[in-house]
Amino acid sequence: MVKTLLRNFVFLIALSLVSNLSFGQTEWTGPSTTFTKASFADWTLPANQDALTSNVILTRANTKGIFNIVLEAGYDDTDFLSPLDTEWATGSISDGVGTLTFTYWEDNSMASPPSMVGVPQVVHLITDDIYIDITFTSWSVGGGGGGGFAYTRSTDNALSLPSENLNNDIFVYPNPATDYFKIGGLTDEAQFRVFNVLGSAVMKGNVSPSESISLNGLNAGLYLLEINSDQGTIVKRFLKE
Repeated sequence: MVKTLLRNFVFLIALSLVSNLSFGQTEWTGPSTTFTKASFADWTLPANQDALTSNVILTRANTKGIFNIVLEAGYDDTDFLSPLDTEWATGSISDGVGTLTFTYWEDNSMASPPSMVGVPQVVHLITDDIYIDITFTSWSVGGGGGGGFAYTRSTDNALSLPSENLNNDIFVYPNPATDYFKIGGLTDEAQFRVFNVLGSAVMKGNVSPSESISLNGLNAGLYLLEINSDQGTIVKRFLKE
């Protein structure tokens, strides 16, 4: 009882502190996207993390629950406050976020995370003041499960992030990249844009076949590359390490 009261007190204090940092309530009602972290995948790699914003990046180690790797090295199995800077409710944005009851993810997972698979939820990113519809579609159980999980979630309808396509004539290499990448399969000069996971264009220019494109100035993470040429508009995903 004392532990529960202490957790609730800490939670209320945290809400009070971040309220002065929020940027205005936003509800993400854009098209659904799917995130999957495979069992035993390296959770320290950006490819196995869902970067919702610069403040909240969700992932899961080989055991235990999900956590915000921006603020935590792993899941908090002492006070059960993970993922930090988030609160969760059963329901959907269409119900009206003001009508939902938000609490810790652990408290909202209905005694065990597998119980929440298929149950619509809303996650509130506290500092960013963003509400996101989210539904877990799978959850690997136990130490032998390897920490796998997947969910679908809504996206920011204000963004115009392009969707990756499967044209294999055009490809990015090396991928993952470190200092530079090239676009294979080009037959002529092309225009390109690079988008980060928040949908912002962080780089653009022209590129010739086999020309190297420097990645200096870009942080490690997952990016989308939009290529416009006589071969059409192609979008490819790549990872900078």
